[in-house]
Amino acid sequence: MLLAANNLTHLISELSQYSQKQFTGRIDIENTIGRNWSLYLNLGFLVWARGGEHPSRRWRRQLFLCKHPARSQRIVVRAKDKFECWDYHILTLLAQRQAISESQVTTIINGIVQEVLFDIFLTVTQNIRISIQPRLGVRPSNSNTGILRRSLTLEMQPNLKKVASQIKAYQQYKILNYLPDSAPRILQIQRLRQEVNPATYQKLTKLLTGEKSIRDLAVLTQQSSVNLTRSLAPFMGKHLVGLVEISDLSIPYTICPQSPPSSAKNPAKSCRGFAICIEDNPRDASEIENVLEQANYQCQTIQDVVQALPTLLQSQPDIIFLDLVMPIVNGYELCGQIRRIQKFQNTPIVIVTGRDTLVDRMRAKVVGATDFLSKPIEAPKLLSVLDKYCHQKRQEAHRSQG
Repeated sequence: MLLAANNLTHLISELSQYSQKQFTGRIDIENTIGRNWSLYLNLGFLVWARGGEHPSRRWRRQLFLCKHPARSQRIVVRAKDKFECWDYHILTLLAQRQAISESQVTTIINGIVQEVLFDIFLTVTQNIRISIQPRLGVRPSNSNTGILRRSLTLEMQPNLKKVASQIKAYQQYKILNYLPDSAPRILQIQRLRQEVNPATYQKLTKLLTGEKSIRDLAVLTQQSSVNLTRSLAPFMGKHLVGLVEISDLSIPYTICPQSPPSSAKNPAKSCRGFAICIEDNPRDASEIENVLEQANYQCQTIQDVVQALPTLLQSQPDIIFLDLVMPIVNGYELCGQIRRIQKFQNTPIVIVTGRDTLVDRMRAKVVGATDFLSKPIEAPKLLSVLDKYCHQKRQEAHRSQG
């Protein structure tokens, strides 16, 4: 869909429709001068946003605002991880490792979504036409971390209204031409010295170096971009301060290379089996995955129970670990659904739970579970179950080939 220039009301109405229709996927927005942005929705709720001039600066600003130590660190991601948005993927990794609080996650998502929405709204007010193209089912991260739970997504309408009010403030103070991703730099230092008192002059010369954008400086000085721009506008109007374009910072992650494929000369390093772990608790999922990978088992974790069956149908695991207590569908129901699929009728399914009672074990057997594993996870017991069923499967495969 192509929207007319300078029609913010139409844009807000169009985006609101996706929320009302409970759209899940990616909304691509592009203007006629080649700039593009994307909004990611899950059942009509805002999950993430990307695009703009400075994604790395934006990410670091949000980490700074929530006082997270990762703002000065490089995050290591695995080569096998698949994601569209590196920043969202890092956020889900931090959440999975419990290295970030829910309030910090909310702060980051709010900040990034609102910055991207502001840039989209700004381009409309500048008489530039935009097009909107929905992409059904596309997610910001296709790795095992999936999408953060519903409580960490945002309602569309309040965010659209908030950003629209920011645009109105820029219009009211006539500062729309001062782009927030531009960096203020002093142009006439002697004239500036004459215009302001010594304390203000010292502060301005320290901040206005042309190295940090208005948005960067707003975060550092703990004020909104609109207020900072208003305070600088008189100096820019007199050409004492100018705005310059600056480049983005480097992407703050490092890809951990995959281990080289095992060879016949190194049989001890070969993969011993492939396991899928359906577990909504990030800590437990990470713990199981780490134990398995250290024992040379390939492991894929699924934290979104809705994606469990579609993911399984595309795989052929040697064994399935299934959490008992999950939202939407519990482990018993999901186990029964898996067993009704012909290709998984003989696949070992191990129920993993903290509720280890005789009744639970009997019910697990009724729905087709092969075994039961108690929480908290103990590596020796986990590996014993793995070796038992994967060894049986290898023996059966050997006999069928013979």
